[in-house]
Amino acid sequence: MSRKVRIFALILLYFLTCGKSCNDREQFDAFHEQQRAKEKSDSLVASFKTDTLSATALLQ
Repeated sequence: MSRKVRIFALILLYFLTCGKSCNDREQFDAFHEQQRAKEKSDSLVASFKTDTLSATALLQ
C-alpha cells in the first residue's frame, strides 16, 4: 500500500510542477506591448498625414 501511495504522490507532484501556470502574464504583457506599438505608429501616421497639400508641395 505504501508503494502505491508513493507512486501516486510522485505522479501528482510531477503534474503539479510541470503543469502550465494559470498566470498568463507573458501573454498579457506581449498583447499590451503590441497595442502600445500600434498606438504609437498610428500617432505618427496621423501627425504626418494632412488633408491638403501646401502650395510649395504642389509646385514641386
